[in-house]
Amino acid sequence: MLVAETLALKEEIKAARLLGCKNLIIEEDNFCLINSLNGVWTTPWQIATLLYDVRQDFNTLILFFVVVVFY
Repeated sequence: MLVAETLALKEEIKAARLLGCKNLIIEEDNFCLINSLNGVWTTPWQIATLLYDVRQDFNTLILFFVVVVFY
């Protein structure tokens, strides 16, 4: 489940970039993914490479406003 949600996040960011979105709000309910993304927890090995890619996409999207929400 964690890998699938991380893959989905990566694809969402890619799609938003291709669509030319200037603002991006990401709502996520996976506590582990959120804490790993925010650097609160050590990233699980299962998603380490994917999360690295997600962070790189965040760094290249300077115009994007990203909010990660836990419900």
